Amino acid sequence: CKHVVYRTLNMPVLQITTNLSKAKIPDDFLQEASAVFQVAIGKPMQFVQVIVEPDVLMSFGGSTDPCASITITSVGKLGVEENKAISKVIYDLLDTKLGIPDNRAYIAFFDKPKSEVGYKHTTFHEITKS
Repeated sequence: CKHVVYRTLNMPVLQITTNLSKAKIPDDFLQEASAVFQVAIGKPMQFVQVIVEPDVLMSFGGSTDPCASITITSVGKLGVEENKAISKVIYDLLDTKLGIPDNRAYIAFFDKPKSEVGYKHTTFHEITKS
């Protein structure tokens, strides 16, 4: 799947890019995805950002059947075991709410240093003084 990242990333971010039409995204999907992601990553809801980018021209394995490309960016709370647990809940969410099976999406994880994530006119490095 082709994946385009062009938005400013905060902490943590779940970005779902999909070829599904906007009409096929349930009205409550952002709220549900935010809640599921917040529990999975263990960060305060006030910092959770979910981006859904529908209607993207994309294919997976040469097919234009429903597919997605997911990016998860966070300052910490990512690693071998954490990523497995997060993958499970995100793939479950995609399958049950969007009808995208686990063999039609990739998830890329990005653990960013505090100095590389801006918030409130500064960075998390400055805010947390570490």
